[in-house]
Amino acid sequence: MGSGLFLKIRNYVFIKNAHFECYLLFVFCWPVFGILLNHFMKKFLIVVLLLSSFAAQSQEEKKTTVGLKSGVNLAIFSASVNSEPSYRTGFHAGVFLRHRIARKIYFRPEMYYSAQGEKENYGPTVGKTIVKMDYLNIPFLFEYGKKISFQFGPQICALLSAHEKGTVNQQKINSNLMEVMRTSDFGLVFGLGMNSSQNLNFGVRYNLGLSDIYVADDAYLSAPFPDIKNRVFHFYFAYNF
Repeated sequence: MGSGLFLKIRNYVFIKNAHFECYLLFVFCWPVFGILLNHFMKKFLIVVLLLSSFAAQSQEEKKTTVGLKSGVNLAIFSASVNSEPSYRTGFHAGVFLRHRIARKIYFRPEMYYSAQGEKENYGPTVGKTIVKMDYLNIPFLFEYGKKISFQFGPQICALLSAHEKGTVNQQKINSNLMEVMRTSDFGLVFGLGMNSSQNLNFGVRYNLGLSDIYVADDAYLSAPFPDIKNRVFHFYFAYNF
């Protein structure tokens, strides 16, 4: 009995001492642990702030982007001779650059291939033709806005090819029109764009040609030949990198 009681007392004292030692260890080590935790937390916060500033700086410096664009044209001429005109559906494809020059103001030059022209209906007894004109268009646009943008600027165009195909008086025609067409064109562009995400944007424009595209000598014509200019509704989809 005595030895059992002694063992119980000894174990109790040992346990109490162990608890007391753990308490002392916690009391003395907690300040050190707190200092280390505070030190590493400061380091962690500094790293996070640096990474955030670098990310913000990288986005701020990305003022210029390049991209690809494509879409559909609805083209017609401003006037026609002895025919009932209608829109010709074509396509366009090319590249563009978008550079931020001020808050919500961007400079957007582009270069793209553009299929234009119009359909000619000379009546049921005469026939129908399609005037197919291929241009290299280079607009210099200014954009205002971010999500929704208004676009405006001049455009220069280089004629690549021009043909008229169809049937007139029951005869098939396939004429090369390069000799009677001006090889350059100038106009204005009005448009509305929408940026659906950081990389995707789309919009619609109206290309208003200001130059007479036909080379006509009125001295050899029975009636004055009207000025004929390009008119194009331009629907595009673009992706910038």
